[in-house]
This record gives sequence, structure tokens and C-alpha cells, in this order.
Amino acid sequence: MADDTTATGRTVRLVLNRQQLELVDRTVARGVAQDRTALVHLALAEYAVLAAAGGLPR
Repeated sequence: MADDTTATGRTVRLVLNRQQLELVDRTVARGVAQDRTALVHLALAEYAVLAAAGGLPR
């Protein structure tokens, strides 16, 4: 996956194996997000909400 700079100027680099990338592509194909980058943004946003609510496992 390509790097993507967000509005905050932070860059995230993901290294995915073939199986993970296929899962990302199938999820995008189902219409969950417009493209890989949008799916990663969505996942990070959902993670941030969960983390802020204290819902992450320790």
C-alpha cells in the first residue's frame, strides 16, 4: 500500500502480506470504502474512537 499523508501531516506505512491485501481489496469491492486508502482511514478513525472511549484491550 502506498503512503498517505493526512490533514495532520502524519504518514502511515502498512506492510501487508498477500492474504491481508486480498482481504482489503475484497472489503473495498463490497463498497465499504472507495479505495484502499479510504479503508485505512476508516479503520484508523474507528480505532481512535474505540481508544478514546477506553475500549481497547490491555
